[in-house]
Amino acid sequence: MAKVPVFKAVNVSKTYILGDVEVQALQGVNLEIYSGEFICIFGQSGCGKSTLLSIIAGLQKSSTGEVYVRGEKLSELDNNGLAKYRRSKIGIVFQSFNLIPSMNILENIALPLTFARIGKSQRIARAKNLLETVGLAKYAGHSSNQLSGGQQQRVAIARSLVTAPWIMLADEPTGNLDSKSANEVMRLLISLNRKSKRTVILITHNPEYLDYADRTFFMQDGKVVKIQVNSKVKSEDEITSTSHISNELKSVASKIGAVSTTEENKPPKKTKSHKMSQDSRPTDEVPAEMASNDALPEDITNEDNVDDNVETDKE
Repeated sequence: MAKVPVFKAVNVSKTYILGDVEVQALQGVNLEIYSGEFICIFGQSGCGKSTLLSIIAGLQKSSTGEVYVRGEKLSELDNNGLAKYRRSKIGIVFQSFNLIPSMNILENIALPLTFARIGKSQRIARAKNLLETVGLAKYAGHSSNQLSGGQQQRVAIARSLVTAPWIMLADEPTGNLDSKSANEVMRLLISLNRKSKRTVILITHNPEYLDYADRTFFMQDGKVVKIQVNSKVKSEDEITSTSHISNELKSVASKIGAVSTTEENKPPKKTKSHKMSQDSRPTDEVPAEMASNDALPEDITNEDNVDDNVETDKE
């Protein structure tokens, strides 16, 4: 029996009208993504990769073409159907953390379950489990502005997992982080894919992450110009501050102008952290139990949303 893609895009285009100007963000995109894959969608800023992700997420509609989710046309879902799809089937992590300052981090993580009409005790229990998974359990009562950037992004990842989605969509999740925090976030995303069997789609313009993907979709000027299968996928344990990228992926990235020989060895720029006392700001170190965690908490991994066909789909 032929495999059914998790996502399938057929001749997807997106056009924006800005005054008298017509902007073609996507042009005839065709792709298929299968269960259990770690996918990178890679390209320079403005190439259309975030627009493609927002269409896959059901946040906006394509101008032409179709997106299929498990064989179902996304365009045929009404507003309630799209809300249910976003609430229960996918988890989204953005470059900006989008945490609510008036809530503590435990409440931020539990919030999506409110819309799913889950009881308070179960919401809190599940949020606590996920805080332990990302190594921040003892900071449950902190507000977001008391955490470093890397910790806020780990809270955002925990929030995206609270409804037990089987697909993770991450749009430049390390873009606002220093290299150390970025590495920890990447370890978590890769662990979710390898150990917890989530399908992960990562939007990035950082070539350092391509070696960790099963496949990379290279985008340029709104088109997928090449699909590269990674011949040797690296594990999360190999993530360091190095700027290594395999020659086969470097070659493709260079052709679309997304990495140059003069810039490929430069480390990521560090961003400014919040100003607060050393006593009030927690460390950005990830506890050993998170790095060695083999799976999500039992009440998360045993949800119906976890794809049971991962092993058969990923040959």
